[in-house]
Amino acid sequence: MPRKRLIVKGKVQGVGFRHFAKLEATKHSITGFVRNRIDGCVLIEAQGDKISLECFIAAMYTGPSHAQVGCVEISDIEEKHHETGFIVTF
Repeated sequence: MPRKRLIVKGKVQGVGFRHFAKLEATKHSITGFVRNRIDGCVLIEAQGDKISLECFIAAMYTGPSHAQVGCVEISDIEEKHHETGFIVTF
């Protein structure tokens, strides 16, 4: 299954973005993690089938209602085997 690394920039910390990502991941059966970065961005690694991953990524462009997403940088990364669930890290 494809795995993507997303770096979400803008007003994305302190607005519930990680919780939003977790809900969307659960909704679309995505595995991986989300965490805040020290530079104010949010880092996400997401893995799932192509269509589910596309739906998840589309949601990250808007984020929760108080977020102001400036841009989303996306790169392909190596698939992780035996990963279950989507976790919020700190």
